[in-house]
Amino acid sequence: MNNKEIEERVDEILLKQARGEGLTDQEETILAFTYYAARNQRTVIRVDPRYTNEPPDSE
Repeated sequence: MNNKEIEERVDEILLKQARGEGLTDQEETILAFTYYAARNQRTVIRVDPRYTNEPPDSE
């Protein structure tokens, strides 16, 4: 599945859930993984300035 297909499938599952219909185990798994993936799309890594050649930020 490409991103567009995944997005459409998740939309279908969310609509089904909003209507109060029960979700299959597979649908619940898809929602769990898409939530996890969306949460972790942005990762920030801070490196101690002593280990870089750049001057430290003035925070």
